[in-house]
Amino acid sequence: MSENKFKVPAKSRASSSSAAPSKKKAKETSPAGKREGNTSQAKLEKAKVTHKPSSFPRRSLPDVQDMGNMTRDERINAVLKKEGVKAGSTKTQKVNEEKKPDDRYSGMKKVIAGSKAEEARKRKPEPVYEKKDNSGLYIRIAAAALAVILLLIVLLLIRRTDSRSDASVIAVSPDSMTLAAPVEDVTVPGFASYTVEIAKGMGAGEVARLFEPVFDSDEFLSYMIDSGLTTSIQPGIYIIDSSMTAEEAAHLITSRVENNSVTIYAGYTLEDIDRMLWSRGFAGRGDFLAACDELAAEYGMPFVEGYLMSGVYEFTDVQGLAYSMLSSTLDWFRSHSQELASSSLSMDEAVRIASMVNRETQDKEQMPFIAAVILNRLEEDMPLGIDATTRYELDDWTGKLPQSAYEKITPYNTRRQKGLPPSGIGCPSPASLESVLEPADTGALYYLHDKDGRLYTSSTYEEHLETYERLY
Repeated sequence: MSENKFKVPAKSRASSSSAAPSKKKAKETSPAGKREGNTSQAKLEKAKVTHKPSSFPRRSLPDVQDMGNMTRDERINAVLKKEGVKAGSTKTQKVNEEKKPDDRYSGMKKVIAGSKAEEARKRKPEPVYEKKDNSGLYIRIAAAALAVILLLIVLLLIRRTDSRSDASVIAVSPDSMTLAAPVEDVTVPGFASYTVEIAKGMGAGEVARLFEPVFDSDEFLSYMIDSGLTTSIQPGIYIIDSSMTAEEAAHLITSRVENNSVTIYAGYTLEDIDRMLWSRGFAGRGDFLAACDELAAEYGMPFVEGYLMSGVYEFTDVQGLAYSMLSSTLDWFRSHSQELASSSLSMDEAVRIASMVNRETQDKEQMPFIAAVILNRLEEDMPLGIDATTRYELDDWTGKLPQSAYEKITPYNTRRQKGLPPSGIGCPSPASLESVLEPADTGALYYLHDKDGRLYTSSTYEEHLETYERLY
């Protein structure tokens, strides 16, 4: 834009400076003044007049005497009193005004204070709870337990070493007060029985090998061939004793069953008889055992095992067989009533001892001596130490029993329990019953078989040890 555009001409500046005082005169002398004058300036002048207030209220100071001698607060109160405001309101307002900053920032201050406290709490280390170190205690407990275990192992090894070094010595030691029957010597005649199961269709050679624990298989097979019995072998379950001869075993497995006839050998248990009857088709499994339970209930018998006599029986059913075997035993006692009366034994005690004698030997000449040792031990209140009772309890007549089996206190462990077992342990024979009622006249407390089955008795433990060392 041009700078001259906004400049006021000199004439205009002069007329404007004198326009105000000669306004009235110009109006009179110049009828066309509105057109000639400065329109903008006239509007401005008119606006000033229009917006200028007509009057201003006058505020007079309060008429207060000696105001100059008053304090500031007194003067303020005097003025407020004049204007109708209660004295002290200014002070109150001042106090409120002084408080306002506090009220205004109080929330913020609280927040800040809380933040600082929280920060201080976070900076403050958490209390450390010292954990009690129990590792030492645990180590001591573990060490003690280990020491106990090691001690038990050492004792067990010592005991096992002793048992291996001299099994028969343990069997007859005064501490254990048991008999001299060696635990390992299960092949000695009279000390073991074996269950032989002959299946249908087995050849003579296979059957002969089943009898190896008792006979040489080749010799037994030769005997079967020479006797013409190889085609007469009957399938079934047989219980043989280590004292059997080859002739007896051959007769046992080749005898044809006619009219339900069976041979019950001395030492057979009720379980053996039940298995045999089942294998030959005479009865179902467990039928004979059930018949024995019925027999005991009918006659009020405390036990049946040991009361059923061995022998040859013909029967129509298992109930009749059980009754016939019991009748044989009762008939025998009737025929030996004088011997039973002169003995200090009851019938129950006699059959229990007789069943143990049958398990210790099948030799009729040895039976009175073994019966005498058992009776002498009962009189001396010594454990009998008949290992056959433990085998009966475990139903294991051939295997090697662990030492723990002889250490457990059970009703049939006569190494640890004094007196007779709760029942017999097999079928007695007339010879074993007779040996109990008429034992040998000896004070022996120990007996021992050599490898050939010969019997040696001793009255003292020292004498028994000498015999053992001489024989083994």
